[in-house]
Amino acid sequence: MADSVASIGNRYIDSNDTDMHFLRTWAVRRCQHTDWDVCERIRLCELKEARDRAAQMEKTMRWWSSCTAEWRNRWSAVRDERNRAREEAETLRHNYDLLLEEKRALAEQLYHTDSESDEAKPEVPKPEIDGTKRNAVVQTVHSISCDPPSILVTSYSQAQIEAVLREPSVDEPVETVKSDINEQLKAENEFLKDQAVELQKCRDKIETDTKTIEDLRIRIHSMERELLSAKNSKRASSS
Repeated sequence: MADSVASIGNRYIDSNDTDMHFLRTWAVRRCQHTDWDVCERIRLCELKEARDRAAQMEKTMRWWSSCTAEWRNRWSAVRDERNRAREEAETLRHNYDLLLEEKRALAEQLYHTDSESDEAKPEVPKPEIDGTKRNAVVQTVHSISCDPPSILVTSYSQAQIEAVLREPSVDEPVETVKSDINEQLKAENEFLKDQAVELQKCRDKIETDTKTIEDLRIRIHSMERELLSAKNSKRASSS
């Protein structure tokens, strides 16, 4: 039995070989066995093993191709998302700079308005008195005596008293200007507060987008490391 197994294992070896090793580079030898069924069965087994190895190699190549295609698709998606996030960040940064410039211009305008309101004091209008009223008052003052104080009151006519009461007040234009300035300053302060709120919102959004971009960058690096490690492991296993 041992001799038959040895003869089957060495069916392609020439009887003149001194080292008794099978060399695949030689030409195909004739089978040395008399049992042709055994030779055919062994040949079919070797052919099946070769086909299995070829199928396994083809399966490995297909798997590697699918992994490469999937990695390319993922990298393309991550790259597009990264570029889109960069564009959004640039747009937000540009809007933030514009809002800062607008806020600075509004602050300068408010400062100039305050300085102008402090410098431009309203002129107090002087009440004008008609010549007849002035003559009447002068004549009355000259005609009265200093002893009875009731004469000073009774010497004025009712029309003269009403005319004096109808004279415009000096404080009215000043109060009007002050109220106008206060309203304008209040409106500008409200506008600046709204702009500050909008700027704070833009700043928060920029910080959130920056954190998102940083997370995406970390994820991309981790995916690259995983893919490289998988690629190296597959190369090591295939070699």
